[in-house]
Amino acid sequence: MLPWNRLTELKGHQGTVNSANFSPDGQRIVTASDDKTARVWRTDGLDSLLAQGCDWLNQHLIFNPQDLETLAVCQTPANKTAAAQFWVYQGETQARNGNIEPAVELFRKALAWNPNFNLNPQQKAQQLAEASELVTQGEAAFVIRHTKSAFITPCKRRRLKSQLHKQSPPARTRL
Repeated sequence: MLPWNRLTELKGHQGTVNSANFSPDGQRIVTASDDKTARVWRTDGLDSLLAQGCDWLNQHLIFNPQDLETLAVCQTPANKTAAAQFWVYQGETQARNGNIEPAVELFRKALAWNPNFNLNPQQKAQQLAEASELVTQGEAAFVIRHTKSAFITPCKRRRLKSQLHKQSPPARTRL
């Protein structure tokens, strides 16, 4: 059984309910059952049901602002402010991967949801992309340097060994 809380229970059908739909105004639910009946139920209000759903999804929506963006009913000022930091995180990831324009768009969304952020979307994306490129270049140089030294070290060692042998005093012979 799935771990979920029942919002409400509609009792009255004698058979399995195989269809349920909200009325256009959200004030009623129409159900149809295998017992060959249809029933019309008043809701406690779609808004209260939606609010409960938003409360249950709260943490998910904050960590996944793209989902919150699609659910206008859940976009409270507190949720938008909290989720804005994850737009920034996603933008930083895009920028580090060299995707400047998507990063700028994500930073702009973050600013729209939390104007208290102190960032320039274009500048931040550009700086992160440049920094990432410098790191990549540094890593490549490190690998090349160590690859060269891995090859050069045995050669240097042989030269040094032969020079040491030339400079070593002759072995003493025992009389």
